Amino acid sequence: LISNEFESKSYEGITKYKFERTIEFKNVNFSFGKVKILSEINFKINKGDIVGIFGESGSGKTTLVDLICGLLKPVKGEILVDSIKLEKNSKSWFKKIAYLSQDIVLKNDSILNNILNNNEFDKEKLNDSLSSSNLNEFINVKKEGIGFIIGPSGKKLSGGQKQRLALARTIYKNSEILILDEPTSSLDSINEKKIIDDLITKKSGKTI
Repeated sequence: LISNEFESKSYEGITKYKFERTIEFKNVNFSFGKVKILSEINFKINKGDIVGIFGESGSGKTTLVDLICGLLKPVKGEILVDSIKLEKNSKSWFKKIAYLSQDIVLKNDSILNNILNNNEFDKEKLNDSLSSSNLNEFINVKKEGIGFIIGPSGKKLSGGQKQRLALARTIYKNSEILILDEPTSSLDSINEKKIIDDLITKKSGKTI
């Protein structure tokens, strides 16, 4: 999945990004109107790093993520990909990212079609995404299996099942960069631990 936010954007950037080394924030500031959200942010993410961003509600975590994605542009400072300035709404950059946002959007369709999200079927990628999201247990108790229709906005699923389905869809895209905005907030501790452990051990080479 590239989030609906990505799909609704008109593309502005023309730079072709490779991302072979680092994403760097240099003195980044961001405000909504007169409300300052981020001030003088500096850090580097190396390719292949797994990075956790922590903070209180409203502290700017989602804004930071949107800046990394190129959905927002800093008011001051710059974001660099391999020392090249990141442009807002860059199609080249979007293609490298699978973004699981807090706002989960699901179709009134099968589990399979929600995971594929109009991408081509690949059995190996499907099995990996089901395993990594710990969704197999739920699918195995449904006689329809991955053909189970989830209802409008996932009405037939619990909050945790919706979150795992959205995570499976994100993993299936097999992007270089996975950005997960509170991906386990609706999960019990057992599912949360399995998913986090799996992301750490099986997704080597990905930047998360």
